[in-house]
Amino acid sequence: QSTNGTWATNSTLYVPGVVGSRQTKAFFGTSTSLNSNYAMISSSGQSTTKTGLSTIGTGSISVYSRNGSTLNLVDVVTSSSQSTGFGSVMSLADDNSYYAVGSPTENKVFIYQFNGESSTLQTTITPPSDVGTVSSSTRFGASVAIQNQDLLIGVPGMTDGTSATGGVARYENQGGTWAYIGMMSEFTNPNSYDPNHSTEFTNTSNSTPEGDKLGMAVAVNSKRGAFYGATGNTTDQQGNNSVSGAGAAWFTYLGS
Repeated sequence: QSTNGTWATNSTLYVPGVVGSRQTKAFFGTSTSLNSNYAMISSSGQSTTKTGLSTIGTGSISVYSRNGSTLNLVDVVTSSSQSTGFGSVMSLADDNSYYAVGSPTENKVFIYQFNGESSTLQTTITPPSDVGTVSSSTRFGASVAIQNQDLLIGVPGMTDGTSATGGVARYENQGGTWAYIGMMSEFTNPNSYDPNHSTEFTNTSNSTPEGDKLGMAVAVNSKRGAFYGATGNTTDQQGNNSVSGAGAAWFTYLGS
């Protein structure tokens, strides 16, 4: 916790999960997502219900409301498609309206609406045609980030036929429907950013090189700022000085 600019460690809170649900290879805590009101914790090796009935298998997500340092269980969600490892990738919107669950093993992303007490599966998103040939190595949904208006989906295994270039699929909430906008681009900056001459700072879009694995990580905030990374990228901000596997990340604004 930060107090007047100084970070201090608070006590650790142990979250036991659903009563009676502890199992071998449940993997409770595989992934977490948090905002100011709610917390989500996944059990990628276990399906469970709110009453505690559980089975080894496809995975589940526990949703908790936050009251100070206390977490209270409000909902439990299991896979609608019986996908393995459900909940290993997830993102919760800051306003609690939606959360996204990636299932890269089956190249799907599940979008849920959340009303503070229960979750409803709104839609299931599969790769757009821009992704090209889809296989088990495409990994559509390996990373996800959602806010009320924006959704980013990482596709690090997207390929040009030679090796994984990767990609990031962008969607926008248009009247309750998540419309595909297009694939995000890598770009270079010919000059360094100077706040006194911000209009001189420009971007030049580039095609994604082989081996970049773009979309290994994505993020979007409520102000429509977007981050996305490529662990295999080799060049610097200007597109020079190649270093194998150096990696890179891009920030852009999704608004007009």
